[in-house]
Amino acid sequence: MRSRAIREGSLGLLILLGLGFFGGLILWLRGFQFGDRSFTAVIEFNSASGLQVGAPVRYRGVTIGKVMQIKPGPNGVDVKIRITPADLIVPRSVNIESNQSGFIASATVDLTPTSEIATSAITAKPLDPNCPADIIICNNSRLQGRQGVTMEDFIRVGVRMADAYTDPELFNSIKSIAENAALASQEATKLSRDLSDLTVTVKDELEDLSGY
Repeated sequence: MRSRAIREGSLGLLILLGLGFFGGLILWLRGFQFGDRSFTAVIEFNSASGLQVGAPVRYRGVTIGKVMQIKPGPNGVDVKIRITPADLIVPRSVNIESNQSGFIASATVDLTPTSEIATSAITAKPLDPNCPADIIICNNSRLQGRQGVTMEDFIRVGVRMADAYTDPELFNSIKSIAENAALASQEATKLSRDLSDLTVTVKDELEDLSGY
């Protein structure tokens, strides 16, 4: 009986440990953190531009968080981000862009400050109730972002270039320019030859005159 009780107890303990592990894994994947070690903000974009949940958020080129939620609306797209650590000071005056880079066009949210703030002006941290929202990004701040570099832009430019090169009028213009350049080169060569002949003639004349 005792052995059976031990086996059943061990099985129950393993089940509890498994549930705890999977519960913690789910919380980790959803970005849950204990102790308020981060803060959130919402950025409004006109277009998501390939952003996905989990995309990195960078400040001055350093990853400081990730995208937690993307919610489209009638006038734009609200992108909720989580920033770590909770005491990170990010100026309110920043350019916020959604950019794509790399061969797989991975999207990022880039925050670039447009001005510096004095240390004395920082009277509270992002999670504090009296956080100066007009100076720094506070918890639940609402910000305005814009679309930066995207693969769609490169594709659009490539299509335009392809259309331009296949345009008959442009092709004829380039052909005409090339023909005129070749003709001008021939004329320049002929002029150079004539000048060379003239130089020889003048030299001979001068030598004849110097002989008298």
